[in-house]
Amino acid sequence: MKSKIVTIVLFIIATAFSAKAQIVFSELNYHSDSTVNAGDWIELWNTGNAQVDLSNWKLDDGNILNPPYTIPNGTKLNPDQRIVLASNLTRFDALHPGVFRIGPMGFEFSNNSEQITLLNELDAVVSQFTYLDTLPWNKCADGHGRTLELLDPAVSPGNPANWRCGCIKGSPGAAFSPCTSETLLVSEINYRSDSLANAGDWVELWNRTNGSLNLSGYRLRDGNGFNVYVFPSGTIMNPQSRLVVYADLALFNSRHPNVNNKVGPLPFAFDGNGEYVKIYNSLDVLIQSVSYDDDGTWPKCADGEGYTLELDTLFTNADDVNVSESWFCGCPEGSPGTAFINTCGLSISENELIGNLQIWPNPADLFLNLETASNSGRIEIIALDGKVMQTRTVQGEQITISLENIPAGMYLIRFVSAAGVLQSKFIKN
Repeated sequence: MKSKIVTIVLFIIATAFSAKAQIVFSELNYHSDSTVNAGDWIELWNTGNAQVDLSNWKLDDGNILNPPYTIPNGTKLNPDQRIVLASNLTRFDALHPGVFRIGPMGFEFSNNSEQITLLNELDAVVSQFTYLDTLPWNKCADGHGRTLELLDPAVSPGNPANWRCGCIKGSPGAAFSPCTSETLLVSEINYRSDSLANAGDWVELWNRTNGSLNLSGYRLRDGNGFNVYVFPSGTIMNPQSRLVVYADLALFNSRHPNVNNKVGPLPFAFDGNGEYVKIYNSLDVLIQSVSYDDDGTWPKCADGEGYTLELDTLFTNADDVNVSESWFCGCPEGSPGTAFINTCGLSISENELIGNLQIWPNPADLFLNLETASNSGRIEIIALDGKVMQTRTVQGEQITISLENIPAGMYLIRFVSAAGVLQSKFIKN
């Protein structure tokens, strides 16, 4: 009988611990944009199949000057339910009325980096992670209107790859859903032109709705809140149309003389090392934000090599506009004011094409070797729909190219030098 009682007690303890272990951090708002400021908040999610009593659990922000926030008695979380711990209830309720929340926490999170710890009523650590506002953490939540949303509750929250950018204002108290309200997109960015084909900085906006959009009084900003461009009165975008906002009219017209759907000039330039492009409506409320970088996995072709960042042609509201996977190398000098032209990367005249490029193995896995008759040039890997997947300057007659970030499929590879163009097709397994 005694052994049966011990077994039952251990089963109860194990069951309770298992239930508590299913509480995860699922969304974080640590630095609001000033126009959509709900105060700092964090969301907890019960991923298990049993109710969990959170009474007297604690949230610690790692700052010894801030006493941990104690969750009130009687706070229970049902299976698949979420609860928000907010720093400022008045601000939070004004932006997110009706959301299941508790607080105020008595402290705010750091705008730079913070270790956040959830402890149960016995002060045992349930979950803990440290976020940063620098790569490899996405910077979209650092004062630019978005939140960080957990991707997989089974993966550590300390892994920056396990978080995605949420929609503008986030989705507190609910799972992530497509950002259907974000109908005005940044669809192309030219932040550093080739010195020999300098159009100045410009961005392209895309009205994804089937109705006209009046941009009168809208504002475009970069990461510096003091830099602002106000759209002129009467700026109308037709359904599904695109509009270019340029920085220098003379430079832009010198490279794109036939583009008429444009406004400007921007009173600022974009940072060539990484920047934010943000759109505010006529009430000066943030409605769109994009952060790009010239580091990490972001396409290098737009960083002074003569291409633009082009939004993926298959982009949907469920995708993350703030990750490199949503952008690719557009046409040489871009396609301002129009949708991506899928033949731009494949047009080579017979005078430029001087022969086949010697490559091996073909099909290839992680690497592709090539042999040229020149010591220096530029390698371009191009998908059959015209997307430039990779470009880099190379030297040497025998070169090895990494295909690690290239999806399986058939591609064109080119070697462009002063002598002309060598090209071949290959298959990536």
